[in-house]
Amino acid sequence: MSTEYDGTTAPSPHAGAVEPAADPGWPLVDPDRDVRLLPDGTGHGRDAAAVRAVRAGFEEVKARVVAEGVWKAEPARGRVREPLHALPALAALHPLAEPVLRYRVETLVSCLQTLVRRYPYDAELRDFLGVPAAMDAVVHAYREAAASAGKAEGAAAHRETTAADRENTTADGENAAADGEDAAGPAVDLCRLDLLGSTLGTVRVLEFNPSCPGGLLSAGMLGRFWRESAAAPALEHWQVPPAPIEYPAWFADWLLAHGRRHGLEPPHLRKVGLFRPPEGTSFEFGLMAAQLRARGSEPVEADPADAAAVTALRLGYLKHLPVEGGPADTWHTFHAQLRRFAGRPPVPALVVPNLPAERWVAENKLCMAVLSDPRFRRLFPAAWRWSLDALVPWSRKLGDGITPAEAVAERARLVLKAPYSCRGRAVVIGADTPADEWERTVRSLGHRGWLVQEQVSAERLTSDEEPCHRDLVVPVLEGRVIGYGSRMSQGHLLNTARGGGTPVLYPPHPLPFPPHDEGRESA
Repeated sequence: MSTEYDGTTAPSPHAGAVEPAADPGWPLVDPDRDVRLLPDGTGHGRDAAAVRAVRAGFEEVKARVVAEGVWKAEPARGRVREPLHALPALAALHPLAEPVLRYRVETLVSCLQTLVRRYPYDAELRDFLGVPAAMDAVVHAYREAAASAGKAEGAAAHRETTAADRENTTADGENAAADGEDAAGPAVDLCRLDLLGSTLGTVRVLEFNPSCPGGLLSAGMLGRFWRESAAAPALEHWQVPPAPIEYPAWFADWLLAHGRRHGLEPPHLRKVGLFRPPEGTSFEFGLMAAQLRARGSEPVEADPADAAAVTALRLGYLKHLPVEGGPADTWHTFHAQLRRFAGRPPVPALVVPNLPAERWVAENKLCMAVLSDPRFRRLFPAAWRWSLDALVPWSRKLGDGITPAEAVAERARLVLKAPYSCRGRAVVIGADTPADEWERTVRSLGHRGWLVQEQVSAERLTSDEEPCHRDLVVPVLEGRVIGYGSRMSQGHLLNTARGGGTPVLYPPHPLPFPPHDEGRESA
């Protein structure tokens, strides 16, 4: 396969996908292309030849993981960093279920994009989300700066509309962009949907990870390692095409193209910032740096609070999750550079995808309640609502959509989540919590305004030798699905940083590839 990914979007071949009239019962994973080795070395799966191929290629794959520095997320203090826990497990999505799933996922991301762009103009939405004041100020300051620079008039030259924005319109021909939506506002440039469920009818999305989704470079490399190992003949027999995330420099190609589309010139791309606060994670920074070097750019790790470093760079990527009262409140120069425009058309002093003005809204878990609560269906055209109903679990805001008494009564089926949290923190599972403790929790004023969501079960891979669970990970770049991934664990917590392992999940059909970016080599 070609070794270059151009980092921009292209029309989707499934754009006209028709939703099935009823749940057809299709599994998410193709049972004929789903194999793994059990701890005792025996194989599990219908394809005996593929089982043998996995056994033959596993040591090669593990060796490449170590050789190319594919690490787990940062270990706990005092512990040694470990290589990614690659599992001897390969699968492909079901050929009938995947196009429908992809369409729904891309539509759902367009719904999240709508929330981000409507937020500054919709009082009910702002009040419901309750974005903390410091974060809210960042959102409004960026909007005002972009508007004053005339960015709204030049938006079409900088960002293409996603497929769902183009194709899903209301009955009277109106697009999803409602009155007051800022079409040039911050975008959900890159996200990773985490889903649970075993069939097209039962799968549900838990979160979007719309800030700095981890594991995407690792997942793509792992898929490529298997494809280049002794398991290659089995994958060729399966006829699974390479996903964009398998391309060796897809992330760097996209980031550099993102800078060019926002007005940066070749000299601005010679150095690229990899920003994170000192206490923040650098997960996959080494992989990002290697990709940037392969494209002729020098990666520069920097603290967003370092004014000198920030002003010396024009393009970067920010590794930071919004946390109320966090270090981002002091990044005055960083925020100022993002909203300082010059020239005609106006070009930002610093270009960073997934702007803080986007993250502070989209990362709020109450967005799931907005997507589920009937009060907010007015924000979305009818053509999108099928995808909302299909993928979004029942979700409400505690105290404004569900009362504490109702949450107490439904403890066994509910989960409570803080609006801003990550890695399973600040999550209370009703079924795992004693009734009296659950009641105290949901009646506490400190938890008022948290997300209450129906609990969704992970796919359970039944096997007497090794019972385990599997989830589905879907990376979306500028509105397009660019691959698939998964985590497996014997427990319910599917997190590679906390004991889970990484199998590989391939697409059954080619994912849309972008047109050639003529400016790529100029960096």
